[in-house]
Amino acid sequence: MSSLNPGLNPGLDPIEIASACPACSGAQREPILSVDRVPASCAQLFATREQAVQAPDCRLEIVFCPGCGHVWNASHSEDPGSLYNDDYYSSVTATPQGRGYQDDLAGNWPDC
Repeated sequence: MSSLNPGLNPGLDPIEIASACPACSGAQREPILSVDRVPASCAQLFATREQAVQAPDCRLEIVFCPGCGHVWNASHSEDPGSLYNDDYYSSVTATPQGRGYQDDLAGNWPDC
């Protein structure tokens, strides 16, 4: 199943759905960035190096919808459930920059 939402405009055929904006079903899109091979998931945890090397990759085609301003990867059609599972972990607290950012946010929290 595509990550694009064909339910937004059920009258579109599959070819139109693949190129339509997933937010507003608009037909126009403007390319921003295209990369042939990138990791399908940047936060997937692997038990071995071999599993990491064999991890799937995908094409990155970042586009902009001038109708509504939505930005998305138009070539992405992976089922989100296959990427966001129990082995997915993404935390900014693993870096000094991430911890500093969170500390700054906490220090600037208004008194209620």
